[in-house]
Amino acid sequence: MANPIVENVEPPEVKLTAPALSEIENTWLVVAKNRRVNRDWEALMQRHPENTRRCYEDLSNAPTTRQPGRVFPLKGKLYKGAWEYEVTKEDRVEWH
Repeated sequence: MANPIVENVEPPEVKLTAPALSEIENTWLVVAKNRRVNRDWEALMQRHPENTRRCYEDLSNAPTTRQPGRVFPLKGKLYKGAWEYEVTKEDRVEWH
């Protein structure tokens, strides 16, 4: 029997969800870095569907718009250019 989690994993070059054609011009392409990240995203969607939907929409529309306590650039030399989105108190998404 095939593992249902593996069957649901998209390769990194595939969008996590597809926008309507009218939205493509005004949105950022959100992709998983690799299969592990995509698998973790899928698991996060299962645990917190509303929060991950809001996260995806925010990252698609305005990924570098600060939201105090929710979206902010990381500090320090090692994290230059990196941002963080707090999906829940325990779960965060980071991107460059």
